[in-house]
Amino acid sequence: MKRPLTSFVLLALLGAFMFSLEGCGDEPNPCKEKKPFTADFGIYQSLGDSLYIIDTVLLVDPAFRERTLNSSEAIVFKASGDYDTYEWKIGDDPRIFTQKQFALNFDRAALGEIKVTLTATGKAVTSCFADDDGRDTQVQSFRILRGEDFSLSILGKFEGYVTSNPSRKFTFEIRDFGLPPINWDPNNHYYIRTHNFPEGCSESLPFALDRFSYGINQFSFSEFYMLRPGTSPDCVEPERIIDAYGKVSTNGNIKIFYRFTASGSNLVKRNAFIGKRLK
Repeated sequence: MKRPLTSFVLLALLGAFMFSLEGCGDEPNPCKEKKPFTADFGIYQSLGDSLYIIDTVLLVDPAFRERTLNSSEAIVFKASGDYDTYEWKIGDDPRIFTQKQFALNFDRAALGEIKVTLTATGKAVTSCFADDDGRDTQVQSFRILRGEDFSLSILGKFEGYVTSNPSRKFTFEIRDFGLPPINWDPNNHYYIRTHNFPEGCSESLPFALDRFSYGINQFSFSEFYMLRPGTSPDCVEPERIIDAYGKVSTNGNIKIFYRFTASGSNLVKRNAFIGKRLK
């Protein structure tokens, strides 16, 4: 009758031993979250006081007067990290640039695709990656195209709402009136202008109906920047916009992020317009 008890004791001891082994092999892996040294960078265009990622730049012939794009543009190249060294190669430019961030001006002589190469060095993680030499090369490219061959993506009529009041939809328009002629008429519109953004906002001009009052200060093919577009008493919402940045995607969706102050207040707040291009 003692043998079953002996078997039971052996099983219990075996279970305790197996339980004591539970968790073995689960010690933290010091290389689990580690990565070999990797560089990265962005290609930017400046709108307002901010930089925005781009892959296409449109430039126009200075003699082309029907659109107000620039005939040259400064493009910013910026590494994503604080690396030990930087070695940039931009297209066919024979120079080597060694800064973390810099800008170059491009004109229509550079039409086409421009390859950008960054070779950077930093701290190698040899404890986890024996082949890591602390050196990495990344390649991107952007295009410079003839602006007169394209209709700007930012132009058109859009319907949407501001995020502070999503149930109220309204329509606004961005239209290109072109550059003013030598003998320009002060009662006509020129340049790229907006109508009804923010809702009801316009400018007290003698030609009051369908006023396209607020001009767009800077723009690219699909992005734009407006400085102080909402300053009239006609705005539906009691707010005065300080500045606004907008982007139109390839499917016609538009987002405009803007800063404003409420009526009677100096407190700066943020809001956004979310919408879509009307057919």
